[in-house]
Amino acid sequence: MLPVQQKNGEGLCLVMRGVERLRADDFREGNIILDVTVTAGEQLELDDVAEAFGLDTEPSPFLQNTIDRLKRDRMIVVRINPSYGCVVTCVCSEMSVEVDVLPL
Repeated sequence: MLPVQQKNGEGLCLVMRGVERLRADDFREGNIILDVTVTAGEQLELDDVAEAFGLDTEPSPFLQNTIDRLKRDRMIVVRINPSYGCVVTCVCSEMSVEVDVLPL
């Protein structure tokens, strides 16, 4: 679960289930989210999967096998892109958004 406070002060949580990998880099006070992308199936990108696993983005047998397995297992890649602060890349089975949670 990743609690988020919107500009209007309302809170929500990004809930990722079946997490296989989670990478979060560059935490800062006052992180600002630009957007959240969810990629699945044939749209899975080498760059996102490599980042989640801490690998170079050059194609390799391990990376290709991993992408093939993620597609077969219907996994998704959730990427939280900041305008300031932390980049989060998560490989998981599903993601949902819970609204009306308590403010941070």
